[in-house]
Amino acid sequence: MNDIKYTGAGIIYYIDNTKGIIKELSKDYLFLILEDKKHQYDFPKGGLEPNEPILDCAKRESFEEANIKPANIEKFLVDSIDNAHICGTGLVLFLAKLDIYSIGSIKIKFNHMINDYEHKQKLFYLTKEEATTNEENIDEKIFKKMPFYLNKSLDWAYNIIKNSEI
Repeated sequence: MNDIKYTGAGIIYYIDNTKGIIKELSKDYLFLILEDKKHQYDFPKGGLEPNEPILDCAKRESFEEANIKPANIEKFLVDSIDNAHICGTGLVLFLAKLDIYSIGSIKIKFNHMINDYEHKQKLFYLTKEEATTNEENIDEKIFKKMPFYLNKSLDWAYNIIKNSEI
């Protein structure tokens, strides 16, 4: 029996730019990375509402935070709790491939509930290495990095992506 109490959900999104369709980005599998106000890298994710199905929570948070709609998603590689990545204290992460041609509509959204943006108004498409390598800008006192509880999430996602593309 599963004794884990799930607290939230999110989706790790990626695009396949291995053919260099978007010339200004790396030719690789690139992950959608948000930047929070503490300069930490993050995924679209958030807290589970009472009686809300976990995947519905992840989709809702994706729309609320990054304007991701069903039409932006080419396919889910992981949309089942049985195959999802569980990290932290009950955060469930799913994996989806974005339609590379629709990424222009993905943007950080204003949250009217808190009357502010949850994330800085920046998002990135980064390789696994770029997302997990600490970046320091001493002049601005900025230290970008993936929070420790999300570190293994990109390894998990990348392995699934590589195995699905074979």
